[in-house]
Amino acid sequence: MLVFVSCAILFPKINNTPLHDWDESRHAINALEMIKSGDWITVTYNHEPDMANIKFPLGAWLIAINYKLFGVNEISVRLWSVIFTVLTTIIVYLWGSLIKNRWLGLLAALIFISSTQVAGLHGGVTGDYDAGASFFMTLSLFLFTIFYKTKNERPLFYSMAAVGVGTMYKSFVPGFIPLIIIFVCLLFSKEIRRLFNLKNILICAGIIAVIISPWLIARSMFD
Repeated sequence: MLVFVSCAILFPKINNTPLHDWDESRHAINALEMIKSGDWITVTYNHEPDMANIKFPLGAWLIAINYKLFGVNEISVRLWSVIFTVLTTIIVYLWGSLIKNRWLGLLAALIFISSTQVAGLHGGVTGDYDAGASFFMTLSLFLFTIFYKTKNERPLFYSMAAVGVGTMYKSFVPGFIPLIIIFVCLLFSKEIRRLFNLKNILICAGIIAVIISPWLIARSMFD
């Protein structure tokens, strides 16, 4: 039901306006120049390294793949935002169900998908990267909640993988927000030493580094 509601809200808006003269138009150009040049390491604008855009390249990669599959159009630019928003709606439902019950999860998911910034003219239906960043942040915190409740370390490591991929999708700032929230949660729960021992810290840092370091090194070698 949530997938149907989300798709019914988002997909009719995916192609009803031209690209806005803001981030989504710049992202569209980044991806277009990427497939024309064949350079998937350096994000460019006007065929020069895009120094005004501090975002990591995963968002541009995904749009470029859509160009290859569906052509250069508004749907290709915005499709991943819609997909990520639908997935976030499901994660919000599962997260609320885990915290309390399915009714709380359902209510939280419906509030999320009906909010103006998600279903209006920004997060969920444009080529901006906010929808993907929100998805990876939500996924990371949901997986951490599973770890916190079960004390099973595997969801913690998956949570850190979501942090790494979220950073690759947009940048350090939204990517690392879950780390701040997790630290504050553990600090106030007084369980930081029991749950976050040195081994876990090293593994978590290693997971994030393995995901983001290859591109950082390759990009740094360019200039």
